[in-house]
Amino acid sequence: MDKLLAILGAGPDQLPAFIEAKKLGIKTLAIDMNPNSQAFDIADYRMVESTRNIPGIISKLKEFHNNNRNIDGVMTIAAEVSPSVAAIANVFGLPGVSEEVAYLTTNKCARAERFKQNQTNFPNYWIGNILEDFIDVKFPVVIKPSDNSASRGVQLVENYEHLQSCFSSALGYSSDKQVILEQYLKGFEVSIEGVVIEGKLHVTGFADRNYARNEAFYPFFVEDGGDIPTVLSQELVRKVVAEFEKAVSAIGIKLGPTKGDVIITPDGMVYVIEVTSRLSGGGFCSRTVPLTSGVNIVKTTIQLALGITPDISDLVQKFRKAMSHRFYFHKPGKIKAIIGLDQIASMPGIADCIFQRPFKVGDTLEPVTYANRLFYVIAVAGDRETAIKYAENAIKSVDIIVE
Repeated sequence: MDKLLAILGAGPDQLPAFIEAKKLGIKTLAIDMNPNSQAFDIADYRMVESTRNIPGIISKLKEFHNNNRNIDGVMTIAAEVSPSVAAIANVFGLPGVSEEVAYLTTNKCARAERFKQNQTNFPNYWIGNILEDFIDVKFPVVIKPSDNSASRGVQLVENYEHLQSCFSSALGYSSDKQVILEQYLKGFEVSIEGVVIEGKLHVTGFADRNYARNEAFYPFFVEDGGDIPTVLSQELVRKVVAEFEKAVSAIGIKLGPTKGDVIITPDGMVYVIEVTSRLSGGGFCSRTVPLTSGVNIVKTTIQLALGITPDISDLVQKFRKAMSHRFYFHKPGKIKAIIGLDQIASMPGIADCIFQRPFKVGDTLEPVTYANRLFYVIAVAGDRETAIKYAENAIKSVDIIVE
């Protein structure tokens, strides 16, 4: 198959797309600002450029076309660069979502407004760019920059005085200098993922999110992986799927992958708090779902990006296994010793150990945030409780000693 796929991002989250493309006989062009990115080692072509620099990428792609060949498709996994993917697809006449859809799935303020227009269940919210815009806010709320990722600038705000102290930070992470305050909803959180083909959503992933460590990171939110299967009733699962379908339709995604974050409140109400037009991060689409169900949404996404009709059977569950995904939470300081890390892959139930960033003795670690966690494990078992035990035992077996 003489096709060339451009993949934005070449780090650990994007690596599975390069591996899958190679299995399919598809050549790849890796685009990343880090010249030492992991996927550069297996990509057929490499381009060092920021995945957010749309004019820069397009200029280099045109030059690449003149010197090599044209690309046949473009995609990403996990990276919050849907506007870049959509712009490239538009310029080169490739399959993908429109630039409007890409904007709606990355700009939280615009997405909230679209949800309101289409009566999608979404928390009450307030949008503004100065503190005076939020005089009448009903606390507690969650403050978010309009368009950043990895929970940068996101935190729980209890009162107006707290808002005054964190407003500038959140605003600084926003490219359009807007922030959104969303009503804080206590409840159970899940991640849901799927792919839209000919206007129909095929749900491929459903996992419970684990925020058991939130108290330690207050007022910030730091997720510690998740678990499959869900503990929700089938009735609630159906409600989540139905509301997610409504949200996907409201945004206007008619082709390609989408991932959502959903909160279920104690009274059984379902609120969609995020919808993307890309594949998920943290190995959800590329590692945990294939391990628990045999579903290969990465393959389908590659095919759709190249204009190839996918095999719907790839989206049908082949088997059912339980999974637990947990992160290692380091202590800040200079690394003095690393104990147990070389044994973790051989521990019971551990299906994968993914390093999100390189680290070694002598490196200095900053306090943990959503964006700088070092690595995570994926454990698989016959039941949820055993998978959780395997994952937590593996994490506990590692000790990164700092001074």
